[in-house]
Amino acid sequence: MTEVKELTMSVFRSRTKIALAVMALAASTGASAAQIGMSIGSITGTYAVYLDPASPPFSTPNPPAWPLTKVASTTGNAQAALDDASGNANLLPANYPSQPAVSNTGPGGNVELGKLGSLTTMSGNVGGKPIELRSLQYGDWGNNNKAFGYRYVSAFASASGLSLSAQQTEDLVDAIVPDQAGPGLWQRLSDPNINYVYIDGHEVNVGIAGFLDVERLLEAALGGDLPNRAPGQSPYQASEVVHVCLGGVCDYLFGFVATPSGVIGPDGVSFPANYNVTIPEPESLALLGLGLVGVFLGRRRRA
Repeated sequence: MTEVKELTMSVFRSRTKIALAVMALAASTGASAAQIGMSIGSITGTYAVYLDPASPPFSTPNPPAWPLTKVASTTGNAQAALDDASGNANLLPANYPSQPAVSNTGPGGNVELGKLGSLTTMSGNVGGKPIELRSLQYGDWGNNNKAFGYRYVSAFASASGLSLSAQQTEDLVDAIVPDQAGPGLWQRLSDPNINYVYIDGHEVNVGIAGFLDVERLLEAALGGDLPNRAPGQSPYQASEVVHVCLGGVCDYLFGFVATPSGVIGPDGVSFPANYNVTIPEPESLALLGLGLVGVFLGRRRRA
């Protein structure tokens, strides 16, 4: 009887700690729900910055896209590209007082990390938490028997509604990632253009500039036709990839659902889309762990 009582009290104390932790994190979420943008500390490696001309009266709107200009690669300009609207939306009247009629809410300027497989790292903090974003190299795609290549292709097929056989999947991975380091589609996916980085509650959002329809780009790179999209289906969409470390949490971020960006690159074709991708802060993962512990304790008690 004593052992049962002690077990009951132990479970009660554990559940109480879990409940308190959940309440504390929930309160913290409410207090930090406002968007807080990334503050850049340093950028190492090759990078490019694209901005709307930075001096008044600013460029005249060019519907449906606001033109961007390639500017000097400095951390100040890179910060401006991420901050042109304090987060994930820019070109608002408050940012362009000389043109109060402006209503474009696209992600604005961007910072291109690396070029065709070169290593570039952008480090800083967001909401007081250390964060690092970097471009990809061949090893990211080719290591462990092209593990990340398979992850990317499988996610693309699933998001696009494609039923690929094992052989088709392997062929597509091989078309993107050659067996040896060298030219390939992997390079085109490895130098992400970052629109914004901000924390909203307990999740960090990253915007990746890209295209609204990647069918022709993929077919040209793969040397073959993709299945036609059915009426009403969205076009083939796929973003570049950025590797992000937030505190002790690291992951490759990419997406297959795009929204119009409202901006266009100097070449007249780049950056019409934005892919919003996310990574949870470490505290959120800790909360998930506490929840799993609570489930385990509850089952143990019932057993």
